[in-house]
Amino acid sequence: MAGLLHRESQFSQDSAISLKKYIKEIQECDVKDAANDDIASLDNEIEILEIQLAKIKVEKSSLRQKKTKLATELYEAQIVRDSMINRNNCLEYEINQVVENIQSVQSELACTESTLTKNKQINIMNDAFYIWFSG
Repeated sequence: MAGLLHRESQFSQDSAISLKKYIKEIQECDVKDAANDDIASLDNEIEILEIQLAKIKVEKSSLRQKKTKLATELYEAQIVRDSMINRNNCLEYEINQVVENIQSVQSELACTESTLTKNKQINIMNDAFYIWFSG
C-alpha cells in the first residue's frame, strides 16, 4: 500500500506539473494571440496614418502652389500700385504747373488792367478831346 500511495502522490505531482505546463502554454498562447492582435491593430493604424500623411503631403503641396501664386499676384499688384502712385504724382505735378500758370496769367492780367486804367487817366488827349473808349 505504501507503494500505491507513493505512486498516487507522484501521479498527482506529475499531473500538477503537467497542469501547470498546460496553463503556462495557454497563457503564452493568449499572450501570443494578444500580441498578434496588437501587431495587426498597429499595422492597420500605421496604414491609416500613412494614408493620412499622403493626404497631408498633397494638401501641403497644393498650399505651397497657392502661396506661390498669391505671392506672384501680390508682387504684380505692388508693381501696379507703384506705377499708379508714380502716374498720380506726375499728374499732380502737371496740375500744379497749370494752376501756377493760370495764377501767373491772372496776376499779369490784373497788372495789365491796372496799367491800362492808369494810362487812361493820364493821357493828355483824353483831357483835351473827350473820346469814349470801349474795350
